[in-house]
Amino acid sequence: MTAVKFADYVDQAPKIQTKGVIYPLGTLKQNWIDSLKHYGIEIESPQIAVRDQDIAHTFRDAKKPKDGDKTKNTLLPKDWYKNLPHHLLHHPDAVLLDTTHPEGASLLLIYKGGDKARKLVVRLNYTVRKRGVMNIVETGRLINVEKSGIAKKIGLGYELIEGTL
Repeated sequence: MTAVKFADYVDQAPKIQTKGVIYPLGTLKQNWIDSLKHYGIEIESPQIAVRDQDIAHTFRDAKKPKDGDKTKNTLLPKDWYKNLPHHLLHHPDAVLLDTTHPEGASLLLIYKGGDKARKLVVRLNYTVRKRGVMNIVETGRLINVEKSGIAKKIGLGYELIEGTL
């Protein structure tokens, strides 16, 4: 899948009719993989991908402000998201390991900029039927790093493995 086709597909969100399409985006950085070993997590495949259903989920209407209050908007900018392969090539401002979900560990990739940061959730060692194990960009949203309370959760199911909040 080319970056142009991926960007065109993202433009269709949230009206996407999911068909099980998977878009490869890149690989986990080696230093992230090494850090995860310290926490007892062995990565089965370094590949990062996003499924069409995850794109639809990321841009679902529930993330739009209900009362027109733009401060409550958590929807990622599409123009930013369309460049997801590029963002994954460059280091986020912070990478956190999240072990709070029963479905399995995730990486939280935080990209600062403006009054809100962009947060991506990468589910680790996710089994995709007929494709095998990969790391899936499951969702993303805008957050206010201070108000989100992420920093207070470090040591309580969250571990900072790279960067700063």
